[in-house]
Amino acid sequence: MLDPNAELTREKVDELLSQRFPSAQELELFPLSSVLKDIAEVDPRYYGDDKNGHIHRVMRGINILTGKTPFKITEEWDENEAVLDPICREFMALLDNFFNGMYFNSSALNTSNIKSFLRICAFYHDIGKGIITERHPTVGWHLIKDVHSKEVKEKLYPLILGKDVEKWNRNPSESYKNLTKEEKRLLVLFVTVIKYHDLFGVLSTGEASYPVMLDLIPLTGANVDEAIQLFYILFILNLADVYGSVDKIFPHKVKYFCHDLKLLIKVITECSGDRKTFFDSLVKISQKTESTIHRITRFLMEGAPKEWKEELDKDPEIINDSFKNATIAGQYRFCNNFALFCKLDYSLSFKILMMKVAKDRGKDVSSPVAKIIEYLVHLEREYGDLCMRDDGTRRRLGLQLSGLTRKPKNHNESKIGNTICKLLLDYDKGREWASSECTVWFLEE
Repeated sequence: MLDPNAELTREKVDELLSQRFPSAQELELFPLSSVLKDIAEVDPRYYGDDKNGHIHRVMRGINILTGKTPFKITEEWDENEAVLDPICREFMALLDNFFNGMYFNSSALNTSNIKSFLRICAFYHDIGKGIITERHPTVGWHLIKDVHSKEVKEKLYPLILGKDVEKWNRNPSESYKNLTKEEKRLLVLFVTVIKYHDLFGVLSTGEASYPVMLDLIPLTGANVDEAIQLFYILFILNLADVYGSVDKIFPHKVKYFCHDLKLLIKVITECSGDRKTFFDSLVKISQKTESTIHRITRFLMEGAPKEWKEELDKDPEIINDSFKNATIAGQYRFCNNFALFCKLDYSLSFKILMMKVAKDRGKDVSSPVAKIIEYLVHLEREYGDLCMRDDGTRRRLGLQLSGLTRKPKNHNESKIGNTICKLLLDYDKGREWASSECTVWFLEE
């Protein structure tokens, strides 16, 4: 139990978080506790006293990943699988490289405090949900950077850095000014993690393409080891986040995470941290036909009914044939532009609804697969031209599809989503309507 009269130190916080989630009384002692308490997945009034909320489970996941048996992040693996399963061996090797200090080159973040840093990041990562769930990573970034900047600088920053709070707050501005370059970078790293903590997750579901990771590289470029540190921290935190969101993690999800981490490490190393080269390389990789099909396969498999998932796994030609048929008049253009559709926000809900409606109506798996791919192709035809600026340079797009599954007040189902799904599945109509429900924005200008 934390002593309410004693100073809250990084060591005390880490000792607590490595063992359990804070009690309601202990939570009051944490910086930004007023915001944390408003997160539905923290407050037992929202999720019930008899079960743990999402943040509790995320903390459990981060402790598994930073512990002695990280392979237990999935129930499918045990001690034997850790030796025999090639995916598990690769996963364990990647974590060993990181925690043993392969990419550490500063005193502010090292093998002795990286696990503590990860736990603090996990504890605060969803703070944006204290305002709203939608786009909560960006909302959380604004809360940290702007709304609660005074409390963050006076209480949270010294906690992250392991500084004496009393000494720090004698003159917070001077204390911050006297930080080393590495210590200031650690604080920037924390804020960056809050803002982008879901990127590996949306890559793994196919909702995002690799160029979305450009946001992690400063305009002036990045030190390669520092960029890889950030990739690893997001990799670990997002896997813990997934652990807190689903009943169980399957090995294929870990495989996707590992594949993406290795690809990012390879690309950032080859381009020596140069931002433009990093972007160009990720675009080139994402525009390949096999990469496009792989992304769409991830998207279709995520949340699919078990028997359909198994069918698609056994017969990849179901997806390949639908892709060829849908893109027969413009596959090159589709692959080029779809790579720059960096985010398909809230598209997964519509895809899952489509599969549910199809299954309820007695369709086989090829029907929703074809209609979903056709809809993605239609989106590219509608908005693909926006991927190119007037000067010929490429532009990244974000598409938000939450309108497709919105619900009237006091209704449990999306009437608009069900109606569009039935139109698409039964009458091959509705693509224009579905596209008009899409909001498009530029990721940068």
